[in-house]
Amino acid sequence: MDDEPLDPPPHDPRPPDPLPPDPPHARDGTLTAAAGARRFVPLIGIALIVALIAGFNVALRSRDPAASHISRLPAPLPPTPGRPLSDAPRTRVRADAVIGSADALGDGGDAVDALLVDPVGVASDAAGNVYVADAGSRRVRRIDDRGRITTVLGGPATTASRVVLDSPGQMTVDAAGSLYVPDARRNHVLRLDPSGGTEIVAVDPGGDSPFLVAPGAVGVASDGMLAVTSPGSHLVALVNPATGALGELGTATKEFADPVAVLPVGTGGWLVADRGLGALMMIDRAGSYTMLASTVAGAAPVLLPAPPIAVSAVPGGRIAIALESTDGVFVIRPGDPPPDVDPVEVWAAGSGPDGVRPTAVFLGSDGRLLVADARGRRVVRIDPARPDVVRLLAGRGVWEPTPDQRALALPLRTPSALAASPSGGLWIADPAADRVWLVETNGTAQVAAGTGTRGDAVEGGMAATTPFDRPTFLASTADGTLYVGETGARRIRRIDPLGVVTTVLTAADGLVPAPGPMTVLTDGTLVVAPAGGTSLLYVRTDATTRTVRSPVSAVVAM
Repeated sequence: MDDEPLDPPPHDPRPPDPLPPDPPHARDGTLTAAAGARRFVPLIGIALIVALIAGFNVALRSRDPAASHISRLPAPLPPTPGRPLSDAPRTRVRADAVIGSADALGDGGDAVDALLVDPVGVASDAAGNVYVADAGSRRVRRIDDRGRITTVLGGPATTASRVVLDSPGQMTVDAAGSLYVPDARRNHVLRLDPSGGTEIVAVDPGGDSPFLVAPGAVGVASDGMLAVTSPGSHLVALVNPATGALGELGTATKEFADPVAVLPVGTGGWLVADRGLGALMMIDRAGSYTMLASTVAGAAPVLLPAPPIAVSAVPGGRIAIALESTDGVFVIRPGDPPPDVDPVEVWAAGSGPDGVRPTAVFLGSDGRLLVADARGRRVVRIDPARPDVVRLLAGRGVWEPTPDQRALALPLRTPSALAASPSGGLWIADPAADRVWLVETNGTAQVAAGTGTRGDAVEGGMAATTPFDRPTFLASTADGTLYVGETGARRIRRIDPLGVVTTVLTAADGLVPAPGPMTVLTDGTLVVAPAGGTSLLYVRTDATTRTVRSPVSAVVAM
């Protein structure tokens, strides 16, 4: 069915285009994805379909006695078709400076002309509003049903500016239209109600055993119960947003490694994407799990080429999956499909402008799949009935590195920390770009660390060719040693004066939940204040680590 036409805004005579008929390159700027879908191993057993239809229930391993007495919240409203949003061709832009004001990001204008720095989450409500978690600008943006974009959470110039937003992730919306936003650096989940009010509905209760650590994704069940992934504590927390009671989604026979996405299924069941295990699994009330897809051959009906990082339902009983650093949206059909139906499809594949590298997927209220495209710095929509067509929703283009290496032309995205080099230059951490820059006193600049893509730790490699995962904090010494705190990988790495990289601190050493501000004392001791913690970590030159708890004044006096 074609889109319902919209009346154009007063200052913009261009009406939104309906869905294009079928040509490979439509005149309205619609991007046509690769037509052929890759094929993978067939799925087995109709039992999984039966399980999906029947639904699943969830067990609480309660951390709070009140968690076992969860009051039922209002049932979700049935989805209503949303009005179409403005579609337009993508243009390429060049970013030559730090993104500052909301105006520079395009707030108040057409979403297709706005700038998205690092879209990592996307959600939609029943009224047709689309929300985008832009981690690079530390904002949540809303696109209304006329295609206008505004900032609703975070940033300096919004009605919600009193709320500090550090690291938004994969969001969800409940039946009442409230938006739930996890903040990995602040270890809590925020709720933004339709009137603009905000409150914290889930937070780590404290204690010796961290519970809600670096929450990255949140899902909401039909009874209003929230499930929040907590990679830092290797669990999925269950939250009653009405009371704040915390419980735990668990399995009787398998522990989570790095849960990064969660999706309610049926009546009380949950799908969990675990990046560490490289698996997509389904959990029931008794704690039993069913593997649906895995990166390990033979471990599940579907073999994935990379770990899952996001998951969404798709009409027809299908599941859409975003894979880590992988082009295209993988769509699986659990159960035993008919012989003429492909059990696995890949939508919007390819590295060209018609493909996507998804970081988040979410089924919109109009039945279309919303996709946050990391490579294109945009959000697109895919109609499941026509997955070969990708339509732009927000984001005006991609970042283009400038050929001029002068410091004023640096393609900075979110500079977060500075450190002095022995030559009088300046190191600049840019977590959204996964790089650290070195600006010399003569104005020239070069990459000091990072390749621009995230990856596993590589010991002994050269910093400029080694992947870094959100380098956010810096500290340096007089001899040119640089310490880099990576909030994405939750570790601190050392770059020696020759540029060789080694890891000096991880979660196993007490770096929980993530690195924070740090400095180096005159004797070479590295002092770290972990994010959200109440202790300081002292890393001696002999590689020993000592934890000194608050009050901080006692530490300063040492």
